Amino acid sequence: MHFGRQLALGEVVEVRVRQRLHDTGNTFEPVLSKVVDEPISLLCLRVVLPKGSLATEVDLVEEAEIAKSVLRHTKGTIDPENGEARWDIPTPRIGRRYSILWCQ
Repeated sequence: MHFGRQLALGEVVEVRVRQRLHDTGNTFEPVLSKVVDEPISLLCLRVVLPKGSLATEVDLVEEAEIAKSVLRHTKGTIDPENGEARWDIPTPRIGRRYSILWCQ
């Protein structure tokens, strides 16, 4: 990621990525994931679903990217007020894939 300038050693920068997705063909696979490839202090995965189409199940999965093995699998929740599923991962490990999966 390029910030338009050199960052100072130890400087903290918050990066937010926002995507709006529409699945008119009903082919979308319900997963949001990120592979950590450099040190970061906090990874926040957040999915906001339409209130009329909230998921019935949410899974939070941590995988080893190289071996493709599941290291942690826990149940997540959806906030019925705003349709948000969120997973905050403090100090995520390099080489790990963190995913939120959901199903209707």
